[in-house]
Formats: sequence, structure tokens, C-alpha cells
Amino acid sequence: MQIDRKEEKEAATWLKYNREPWAEIETDFELMHPGKDLLLLTNWDTFYNKVELLKKSQVGKEDPILEDILNKPSAENSSTGGRCALQLAAIGRLIPPKGRIIQKEKNHWKFSVAESVDTIFISCMNHSDVENIVVNQKEKALKRKISYGEVQPYIILVGPQLSETTTAYVVVDKILFKHTSVLKALDILFKTFIALDLKYPPPSEHIHTLIQKVFHCTTGNMSKTRQQSQSSSEGGLSEEMIAKICKQQAGMIGKQIEDRFKQFESSLKSIFDQVSENKSKIQILETKMEHCERMYKMKNLIIYGEQQAANETPEICENKMMNFFKEKLEHEISSSEIEQCYRIGKVQNGKPRPILVQFLSIKTKNHIFNKKKMLRNSNYFMKEDLTKSAVEMWKSASEKLARPMCGAKVEEFLPS
Repeated sequence: MQIDRKEEKEAATWLKYNREPWAEIETDFELMHPGKDLLLLTNWDTFYNKVELLKKSQVGKEDPILEDILNKPSAENSSTGGRCALQLAAIGRLIPPKGRIIQKEKNHWKFSVAESVDTIFISCMNHSDVENIVVNQKEKALKRKISYGEVQPYIILVGPQLSETTTAYVVVDKILFKHTSVLKALDILFKTFIALDLKYPPPSEHIHTLIQKVFHCTTGNMSKTRQQSQSSSEGGLSEEMIAKICKQQAGMIGKQIEDRFKQFESSLKSIFDQVSENKSKIQILETKMEHCERMYKMKNLIIYGEQQAANETPEICENKMMNFFKEKLEHEISSSEIEQCYRIGKVQNGKPRPILVQFLSIKTKNHIFNKKKMLRNSNYFMKEDLTKSAVEMWKSASEKLARPMCGAKVEEFLPS
């Protein structure tokens, strides 16, 4: 299959600059091996094809699992992550382990192909299985009398099957780096060993060493850094390295919290701005409603003191008011000048409820209201129908002037 080198280079560059939270590892690696940080990403397919070409004929039919992987119909058409996952599985079998180590009590540990592959990657179907895999790897190390520190970095692949891998986790002790690219996860895994001076896991040391020679350290032997790591460290992560990784993770988490806080501040500001805007709109609407209500009530008068009859209808109430205006205020009006007339409020202490009269014209209403002085020394009282805010302004003005404002008109104190 022909590979578009330009697209591959662009993809590799994208992967390079989208590198959180493993930025420190890549930075350290680039300082140790300048200009070689993209070699694995851009040349992996070429490397694998050469390994397969050289080793496939030697394997024959001795490994049916390898044959199944190599001949998997979905391998060519699978996603990039799935193809790389199949290639990793194949390499572990194309280049099987040959060595063994002598443990305590002279027990020999001869590495199997499955153990070699498991020290590079482990696959599972669900993200919920990842934590269990990490625990199981620790337990396996204990059974082989290997310290916790010697569970070297490895990859966990998540997907329905290997050819449909969707997510890759690089596991470094108890820290997990998550990525959607299997190839990028492999790149991070290798750079972790180099940047942190870690010893390769014995079952897959030959594969890691091959990758190191091909992509980064082109000499026939391992790099000086790796030799120092193997001679000075009996494996695993030292406390210093764990502290360094934890510091990197803490910095990453702190940055994420800071970014989230900035997003929260931005969202909160947007909400406050919206609330302020809505508040202004509500004030405008309240002002308009107040104006409409005041205009509606400007034709109204409320009359107190008129006795209420049983089963009193609006028609009876209207006739009473026409007689009241004629007898008490010496102003005769017809039924056609009254829009509506009815009782309002609740009965209190047996007192009759007031009557609201709405006239057809403000002129008629004002003419009658100007004669309210004629009701002095009587049981009747007449006032304008005011809005709630107008009543409050009326009371406030009366208190400031320290006298009742009987002769004043409400309109004089209302906002225009």
C-alpha cells in the first residue's frame, strides 16, 4: 500500500504539537536526541513492512495466531489505530523472545511470546477494564517476586477488537496518558523509557532495543544513557522519576483547573451581562406597563360611603352613582357618559365596599373630581384610582410636605 508522505508528515507534525499532558517527556527526549522526535511517527509503516518481509517467511505455519493477524481481512481497511495495533501484535510474534532470566532461588523465567507482547500492550474492550488491568499487572509482578517499580511502562488498547481500537493509554506506574492514536501512544511509550532512563522490560527488551537502534540511536550498541540506566537501576521507576512525573501531572491538572476557571469566569460574566440586559428590558417594560395602567385609570373615580344593597347589580350601582352625582355634587350625567360601574374590594367590619366609576372621557371625570370639596362633613369620600407606584409617591410627597395634599392633583407629582 502506497503511503502519502506529505500527509504522513503533516499528521506527524500535528501529533507533535498536540502533546499534552506528556509535553515534558517529549521536551526531554528532544533535548537528548535533537531532530529525531518525529522519526517513529513518520517511518513506522516502512519499518513494520521491512520486518514483516524479512521475518514472515521464517515463521511459516508454526504460529497460527500470527497467521491470523497477518491475514486478517480488516487489517488493510481498519482505522489507523486498528492497523497499528495489529502491527504491534504481529511484531511481538515476528520477533519472538529468546532469552531468560534467573530469579531468586535459582528459578528460571523463560519468556513466552504472550509475555513479550503483554509488556508492550494489553487490549481490552471497555474503558472500565483499564483500572483492573493496571492492578493485575502489579499482582503479576508480585507473583514473580518483582518489585512494584519493575512494572515498566506499557500501553492499554481499548476497542471492540484489536482492528477497531479507539483509544490508547500509556501506563507509567499509576499515571495514565490517554490518546486516540495508537502510533502516538507507542511514540510516547518509547520516549518515556528514554527520557526517564528506565530499563526495558526483559520479555520485550529485544523489540524496544530494535526500535531504539532503527529510529533514534543508530549505533550498533545501546545509547550511553540506556547503558547507564541498566547498570545503575535494577529496573523500574525511582522515587525521583515518580516525583518528576507527579510534578508534571500536577502542573497539567493545575493548568486544566486554571483553564476551567477562566471558562467559568467567562461564562459567569456572560450570564451577568445577560442578567443586566434583561433587568434593563424588564425596567423598560415595567415603565411602559405603569404608563398604560395610569392612562387606563385616569378616567376612574372611587366613591366611598354609598350603602350596598343585597343582590346589587352593576345597573343598580350605576343608577346610584348618577343620583349621587346629581344630589351631592350638583352634576347631572347620563348613562352614556359612564363606561362601567361596579363595587371593588372586600367587605370590612360591615362597611359598604367602594364603587369604581369609569367615565368615557377624562374631561367628565375631572369636572366631577373638582367638586369633591362639596363632600366635606358628609359620610362620602371620593378619590382618584391610582397605580401602586403613584400611591407610594403621593405618600412620600405628603410626608415631606408634612401636610395632607387634599387640594393637589396626582398628575402634578407623576413622572412624565
